[in-house]
Amino acid sequence: MSHFPMMRRFPQSGMAFLLLMLAQFCGCATQNVVQFPDHQPGEPVRAVIFKDAPEIRSLADRARTIGNESYPKILEVLGEKASEAPKHFDIVFQNHASMKTLMNDNSGGFMSRGTIYLGLDWLTNSPEKLDAYLVHEVAHVAQNYRWRKTPAHWTEGLADYATYKLGFTNDWACAECSAMYPHYTSGYSCAAAFLLFMETNYNPQIAARLNQELRRGKYSDAFFKDATGVELGDLWQAFQKTPAFTAGAADILKVEESLGYVNGRPTAKTKADAAEKLARARSFAVIEEHPGGAVIADTFRFLKNLREDGQLPGWKKGEKGHVEMFLNKTELSTPPTYPFRYSVTLKKNGDNLVYHYTVSRETEGATWKLEKSWCTDKGGRLIRDF
Repeated sequence: MSHFPMMRRFPQSGMAFLLLMLAQFCGCATQNVVQFPDHQPGEPVRAVIFKDAPEIRSLADRARTIGNESYPKILEVLGEKASEAPKHFDIVFQNHASMKTLMNDNSGGFMSRGTIYLGLDWLTNSPEKLDAYLVHEVAHVAQNYRWRKTPAHWTEGLADYATYKLGFTNDWACAECSAMYPHYTSGYSCAAAFLLFMETNYNPQIAARLNQELRRGKYSDAFFKDATGVELGDLWQAFQKTPAFTAGAADILKVEESLGYVNGRPTAKTKADAAEKLARARSFAVIEEHPGGAVIADTFRFLKNLREDGQLPGWKKGEKGHVEMFLNKTELSTPPTYPFRYSVTLKKNGDNLVYHYTVSRETEGATWKLEKSWCTDKGGRLIRDF
């Protein structure tokens, strides 16, 4: 039976007002297979495949070390027997285009059929991200689930759980439910935080037992009543009273409920435009969770209000569109300084032009001002200065 691809996914924003992109990949396809001459039969990492360049060689060496050191620890954390787990795995550094072709995946890495794939250029530019992403994917190698009905949220939650237990983090500073992952059914850091809560308060072996239940293909939500003595719904209610359940997560769950979602999932009563509305709300909430994000989100609201009132240059009242913004962790994590100035690019539905706006605010809480507005073609050639 084939293995399922394991990967880190982010909620899709579709035609949302904001497209949040924290990482991109590009570059040439990887070519070289490096089987380390000093490889020992007992070492988990068998080979690393990568484009031959000095900076990639350094990443390859680091990946080998992290893979070999973390794998036996992950087996222990998940309660796996080394004799029953996969013995070896390969690591491939490759470009985003190849990753998209293979898995239609937009994440920083994924595992498929015992091989870990990691984004090449992204990790070249952000080598500090390698450890956490790789450990998460190594956990997927250890899981090796073959049950087609394995709940994805527990698969990803256990992988993040193992990552946190080993002292690493995946994108966020700690295991928590956030605007990005607001419910345990979102998987990843939220499901991991929920498992850590149950481990501390109900059953120290909850993660290992859940892992074995998934491996046997016998899981149902009743597992948690058997493992903790408490129904899953009641456990979730108790968890929501802890600091690991953030205000951002609570806000997004309220939006989901208003749109007809139940337990983080759409239902027959979910409204037709729910996905777009939810993506918009999540995008703003994710940004606002960061020190420098609230003021950026406020610039979008200012322009959105102008557009809705028919006062945004280049737009008629009722016209629809979206903004695409490429943000990075440095920008989001840096508190704003005043006077604050920010530029935003909007695209109108059914229009090939690109609309640019620069807004400013003299002091915190002051009124926003539209300083400059103009439009260009897709190549950047000025069409009109409003």
